[in-house]
Amino acid sequence: MSGYHKAFSFLKNIVKGASKPKTTKAINFVKPAVHKTAGAQKLAETYINIGKERGKMKKSFQKMEDTIDPARKKLRNTLQKMSNEPITESGITKGKNIVEKKAKGGRIGLKRGTNLQKIKKAFSSQSPMSRMTGKKNKKGFPDMSGDGKITKKDVLIARGVIPKPKKKVI
Repeated sequence: MSGYHKAFSFLKNIVKGASKPKTTKAINFVKPAVHKTAGAQKLAETYINIGKERGKMKKSFQKMEDTIDPARKKLRNTLQKMSNEPITESGITKGKNIVEKKAKGGRIGLKRGTNLQKIKKAFSSQSPMSRMTGKKNKKGFPDMSGDGKITKKDVLIARGVIPKPKKKVI
């Protein structure tokens, strides 16, 4: 409840002549969970110390690994040279070269190369106004049948439903 609501309720109760609102007694004290016996307390301290020592061991082992790692990679590379295997940066030949691959900038994520048609379209000599409005220079559907008109037959030929007529050579 906000302070304003409490004040309003208090004033309302005074005006009405009501007695104090009935509330339950608040919790004043909660006993902490302390070990009752000295043996239980020593056991808890031992578990805490074990956890701390485990953390110290991991930290020191990690430092040792970091100092050994360059020598380990050189040894693996030497073994690759001796066995005439392709030399990788990580020194591991099976599977992929396990090296942290980071993005080097540019067009990240485009696997199939550059779409030259879209770039040419974007930088074409078309007027900016027609690009903004979306109007294009329509050239029409090609005359596939060769009769000089664009008909349903041309559409069917383009779709491959009707075979394209062969030109006669004289």
